[in-house]
Amino acid sequence: MKRLHHPNLIQLYAVCTQTEPFYIVTEYMSKGSLLNYLQSPEGHALDMQCLIMMAAKIASGMAYLESRRHIHRDLAARNVLVGEQHAVKIADFGLARMIHVSILY
Repeated sequence: MKRLHHPNLIQLYAVCTQTEPFYIVTEYMSKGSLLNYLQSPEGHALDMQCLIMMAAKIASGMAYLESRRHIHRDLAARNVLVGEQHAVKIADFGLARMIHVSILY
């Protein structure tokens, strides 16, 4: 996942696995998960245009993953992080896989 670069995918900086506990180091998103953000007073105040823009950014990130032959397999509001100016980035690639076939049914 470290090779995937898109404005709407969380950037992975490092993985530390020599001893437990293991650590995953990613970029910081100040507002936390989209799920918690939408339940907060700030999230409740978002207008429809902002929500549509956030959804479009998430869709753009998912389209990029597909173009790179990856699938996320766990897209949910809890796995999207929110930063400043309503920036959204897809995170938690624990279930992600590469697509190995050219035709999906």
